[in-house]
Amino acid sequence: MSFDEAQRIVAEIVTRTVPIIQEFDGGDLKVLNTSLTAKDYCLVLLHRVRPPMRANLSRTLRQIEDGSVYIHSIGEKFQITQAGDREIEKRRLVEF
Repeated sequence: MSFDEAQRIVAEIVTRTVPIIQEFDGGDLKVLNTSLTAKDYCLVLLHRVRPPMRANLSRTLRQIEDGSVYIHSIGEKFQITQAGDREIEKRRLVEF
């Protein structure tokens, strides 16, 4: 087998992924996948970091939390649960 043929075979079986969140100097984050729903967007952020909560994000998270096993809150602090982490990974929401 030639080097070129081996390289072609490896290229066919390797899956390349691009991070869905880009972090900038100063800690600013940008979600790169614009097709996410508000629910998925919030789950991705919680999976990646624990951002300070703003009023609109807090409202969205409360709606997701209602009847969900993916998010848990105590007061105004939200955390993604282990089930939420597994759901993000299963649905490959952190890949772009």
